[in-house]
Amino acid sequence: MKLSLRSAYPLIISFLVLVTGRAGHAQNLIWQTCLGGSYVEYGYSGLQASDGGYIMLGPVHSTDGNVTGGHGGFDFWLIKMGSGGNLLWQKCFGGPGDDLGIDMCETSDGEYILAGQAGSNGGTVAGNHGNYDAWVVKLSGTLTNPVFNPPAGTSGNPITFTISAGPGSIIHYSTDGSNPTCASSPSGASPLSLTTPAAQGTYVYKAIACETNWNPSGISSATYEVTGSMLQAPVFVPPNDSSYSPIYFVIIADPGSTIHYTTDGSTPDCNNGTSGTSPVSLITPCMPGTYTYKAIACQSGFVSSSVSTGSYTVLQQSLPAPYLMPSSGTSTGPITFTITSAFGSIIHYTTDGSIPDCSTSPSGPSPIILTTPDSTGTYICHAIACDPAWPTSSVSTGTYIVIPTGIENPSDYDAKILVFPNPANDYIRMVLTGISEVNIILCNSMGETMPGFPKSQDISIINLSSFPKGIYFLKISGRSKITGQYLVKTTSLVIQ
Repeated sequence: MKLSLRSAYPLIISFLVLVTGRAGHAQNLIWQTCLGGSYVEYGYSGLQASDGGYIMLGPVHSTDGNVTGGHGGFDFWLIKMGSGGNLLWQKCFGGPGDDLGIDMCETSDGEYILAGQAGSNGGTVAGNHGNYDAWVVKLSGTLTNPVFNPPAGTSGNPITFTISAGPGSIIHYSTDGSNPTCASSPSGASPLSLTTPAAQGTYVYKAIACETNWNPSGISSATYEVTGSMLQAPVFVPPNDSSYSPIYFVIIADPGSTIHYTTDGSTPDCNNGTSGTSPVSLITPCMPGTYTYKAIACQSGFVSSSVSTGSYTVLQQSLPAPYLMPSSGTSTGPITFTITSAFGSIIHYTTDGSIPDCSTSPSGPSPIILTTPDSTGTYICHAIACDPAWPTSSVSTGTYIVIPTGIENPSDYDAKILVFPNPANDYIRMVLTGISEVNIILCNSMGETMPGFPKSQDISIINLSSFPKGIYFLKISGRSKITGQYLVKTTSLVIQ
């Protein structure tokens, strides 16, 4: 049944809709309703929809009351009422000028044709030729499909996009590729702005437009490929170092990432190598050598980092030189001394004055106890410490003098004499304390006075070049004071 509401006097302020009884019967008022806002609305055409409700069309100028979504000036105003006159929905079509909806009909497929005149060129009006044009609009009872913008995309970073639908529509969407419905969530008003996760992956979004008393739209979908942001390469602190001791260092990466690392210089990836959460603390071995560590940062949803390298050198340090106790001595009999070394190293030594090395013998573990011969002489011992893992130590030297019992002991004298150098080569210097006007006697190791040595002289420097190498005893006297000093003219004797 089509309702004609045309009149020479259009309704001012609101639509007035009257429904009376059936034709041929008394026309009784069944219901009435006023629709509109605070300005001017006209009701020009109406019909009963196939679902039993009513569709009305006319110009609208208000932007309040029952009217929403106006474009400026007069718009086509299409309203849908239930069978009892209750407002189900309303729509405004037009642009910034005056657009007047005059007549309408319902098509066989449940859609609507609206006709009138359009004075706009904008909003929902396009292609106006100037002044007023006839404007025909076909509407569907089904909402238009939502539109994704951009419709697809690929990026290394999160992708932001919008979903748009018709005015007044609510967009229901899914983020897991499933089909949304008007009863599903999440949802939001159009336009809806969303952003993909930052993690690497393919994200499928689907959306449907819903509105009361309208058929839901079809389902739109969009696929976004996030290749993932690349993690920063791990940082070694310090990046390289050298030390005689084991070296401590840490590996730092982006928060939340896992560090995969190797200790043999091979290249790690996210599926091999030792792993740990940043920061990772490590220490090199204590053995001398260069140690190369490599590390990569990994995290689900991100592109793994490039490989970082740290290089650390543990230096070799020489063993401490052996210790001879005592390191020197003078006696009328054999002298016993001990050689010790550190860190379990092996002692190699010589007793003939030559310098030992780690391939010579004799040798032995620390401590080694040796005794000089009891015969008169100067005995020199050299010793080094050896270990395959360490550089060889420096050489330690011990000098031991065995004198004959026939020579007087210097401790019997009450004056003091300093002779240097001792052992000597060709010349010696002497400093006397507590004695003057001296006489000097030089005796050999048998206690015999050496001929040709002056009885008295300037004793600050004495020339020994005419005497053979050996052990001598200087006896100096003056004014009741007598002193003495052992003197060695350079020679090397072998410890047997």
